Amino acid sequence: MINESGVAQIRLRGTNPQLASMLPGLYNLAGRCTSIGSFLDEAVRYLTSVRLSIMTLEYNASTREITLMVRG
Repeated sequence: MINESGVAQIRLRGTNPQLASMLPGLYNLAGRCTSIGSFLDEAVRYLTSVRLSIMTLEYNASTREITLMVRG
């Protein structure tokens, strides 16, 4: 599903066992954001609230998939 933010698929990479539980919240944010920039701002706030830091990110515009490598 493509929404206004342009994000259709979100992947979280890292070793923290709580990453799977963070995905529904990120999809909720993507649905409410109007641009990829606003999504990234909100995603950083959301992940830092549980002490996770984004180390790298990759966005594939053709598939509208964002991959976030996190640490924490």
